[in-house]
Amino acid sequence: MKPRILSLVAVLATALPVMSAPTRYLESGAFDTAATGLPFTTVNFDTVGADAIISDGTVFDGLKFDYGAGLGTDELIVVYKPDSANDYDTTSGDAYLGGDVDELIRDNSSFTISNPTGFNAFSFQIVAPEALFLGDIEISVPGNPVFDFTDATFSNELPNGAGFRYFFGIHDPTDSFDSVTINVPLIDDTTDLFGIDDIRFSAVTAVPEPGSLTFLAFGACLVSIRRRRRR
Repeated sequence: MKPRILSLVAVLATALPVMSAPTRYLESGAFDTAATGLPFTTVNFDTVGADAIISDGTVFDGLKFDYGAGLGTDELIVVYKPDSANDYDTTSGDAYLGGDVDELIRDNSSFTISNPTGFNAFSFQIVAPEALFLGDIEISVPGNPVFDFTDATFSNELPNGAGFRYFFGIHDPTDSFDSVTINVPLIDDTTDLFGIDDIRFSAVTAVPEPGSLTFLAFGACLVSIRRRRRR
């Protein structure tokens, strides 16, 4: 291989980003540190009235909600704490995302949250009237392993009124992910589990990726070399 082509290959190898899997964060401070510099949007469900329906396919504050298995028609709703019979708090404001039965998202259901350009980082707070356990909530992004919402020591469990709250975040420093799926497996003797508050997300800015630009430059150089050789 000619020295000029070898040097181009070396440039290409060093310019391409090293891909990594998304990292789970159970502490908001660590998540914020990892995502330093990213612009965030917060969705806290306080912009609509109580019992507003987040139906299948709804786009709400820049996020699209798609129902998965187990969710009935118009089951996700906005719940306001002053109207709630459950003695636990939201994490900000008065509203959270819950269900149309007992104001909570129940087991044996799932839904996906997406954004047109994808995410670099995504987090939310889980609010619950009772303590949750390993395996109660599963979170996944396409092409990656399923994350549990907590760990064996419940390090993200904090008091929340008479109930509990849990922070969960995902960040990928080198790539983006299209969506986040929240799945609640069927659990014996449990029907209603939790609500969601303070979704924070950093949407991907639609610009060419460095790797794509490098491939274009590499191709242009090869074309130029071939033309010179023909002369």
